[in-house]
Amino acid sequence: MSQTLTTLGDRMLGVVSSSRRFIRIGLGALWVIDGALQLQPAMFTPSFPVNVVGPALQSLPNPIYGYSLSILQTYIIPHISAWNILFAFLQLLIGALILSNRHTLRALGLALSLVWSGFLWVFGEGLGGIYASTMGGGVFPGTPSLLNGFPGAALLYAWLSIILLLPE
Repeated sequence: MSQTLTTLGDRMLGVVSSSRRFIRIGLGALWVIDGALQLQPAMFTPSFPVNVVGPALQSLPNPIYGYSLSILQTYIIPHISAWNILFAFLQLLIGALILSNRHTLRALGLALSLVWSGFLWVFGEGLGGIYASTMGGGVFPGTPSLLNGFPGAALLYAWLSIILLLPE
């Protein structure tokens, strides 16, 4: 009986380990794809932050919105090429670290993934639209909806990073 339980336990640990590996490889691959997509020519134009990031910022609470808009106009838009290269490099680095076979590098990549995805969720996705006044798609006006992109991919990246940072 105890031999059967031991075998079953070992088998379950193997399933959990392979599931974590699958999630880790998927998350790392997504970061590499994100980094590659960040290098598209359209991302290097001032219209990208104005047309994509600007509307996302509008759904932030007023104090955060004002600060974010000021940073965007003062620092990001005038130097969009330099920032875009930095953002692409960071995403490629996160993906490469997560895909690494060394535990320390993986942990560093997952920690960076958690921090960067949190930053992206707030400033790139406007907190997933939680505070948007016209999200629509739900029962009540302003209700976040999966149809409108709630909660946002960056938040899912953060959740996966947390799960993978937990001990096995």
